[in-house]
Amino acid sequence: MGAMVVVSVFCGVNKGQANETRVQDLHHRSEAKLLHPLNQPTAQSILAQASTDSTTPSSPFSQTADFASRAGFYGAVSTDARFATKLTLEPINASISLSPGFGINAAVGYRFKNNLRLEGEFSYGSNNVREARLPSIPGATTTISTTIPLTTAAAFTTPVPIPIPGVGIIPAGSTIPAGVVLNPGPPFTNANPVTVNGIVIPAGTDLSTVPGLTTTGGTTGTTTVTAPDIPAATVKVGGKITTLSGLVNLYYDFPTRSRFEPYVGGGLGVSRASADGLSAGYPGTTIRYDISGGTTVFVYQFMGGVAYKLNANAAATFGYRYFNVAKQSFDVNPVGKLDVGGFGVHNIELGLRYSF
Repeated sequence: MGAMVVVSVFCGVNKGQANETRVQDLHHRSEAKLLHPLNQPTAQSILAQASTDSTTPSSPFSQTADFASRAGFYGAVSTDARFATKLTLEPINASISLSPGFGINAAVGYRFKNNLRLEGEFSYGSNNVREARLPSIPGATTTISTTIPLTTAAAFTTPVPIPIPGVGIIPAGSTIPAGVVLNPGPPFTNANPVTVNGIVIPAGTDLSTVPGLTTTGGTTGTTTVTAPDIPAATVKVGGKITTLSGLVNLYYDFPTRSRFEPYVGGGLGVSRASADGLSAGYPGTTIRYDISGGTTVFVYQFMGGVAYKLNANAAATFGYRYFNVAKQSFDVNPVGKLDVGGFGVHNIELGLRYSF
């Protein structure tokens, strides 16, 4: 009995000490939090932790994406600013300067696994004509021969009947009109048919036997015409030069495994360059050149630029293109068909390429 009392007292003492220890521990923790507010979780730290734990929204390319282009078919469209070199018309050595123009290009192609691309392209370009340089024309003296035709001098009434071999007899009193054109003789023959009293005297009939017939004219004269020098002139010109082309192009894309992918290429094909509404004249004269028509000729081009990948399928392109039209011909009135020894076009282009 006494032992149980001792144990109870001992346990009570221990519980009291334990409770006192817990109270002291809670007191110390409260003081620590008051003394160290930075240890408290704040709203900013909670939001930062939540942001770290959340998943980043997906983008066209993930943080570890491979930007390499894949093989397959694609389509491409672009527009460009065109800066054409001048055209020279030979052999008159007249030149035509063009204003900056525009172009539209469309292509379908296939990209291979070795970074080569092969495509077919259709393009249209247009440049307005700004001015023309017309060469000087040296003066010249020209002698023109003039022939006064031989004719009957006056109307003539035949005094007696006149037999015309192979035709018949022109009765006396018949009138041969003035101005009948005669071929120089002898003998004199009429150049054109003549009707006398209902009888048609055919051309080439000998009229030298008609008594009393007088003639006039038949002399040859000359007229001298002198044309002055016409100086060279630069004149404003309307009209435009257009090209319609079909080409096969081969490209190489430099692999960078980034959004930016440089490229180079070249192409061959045919093009028709046409002149429309082109006319130029020397000031103060009636001398003008009207240029029209065109021919289908061989063309080639070189390209270079960079593509920027917008997503896994689409890329924006920016580049340079040199386009050269080979020797061709235009119709130049009143000179005839003249040659142009080829001309180049510099293009700055912006486009879009989409892989299927």
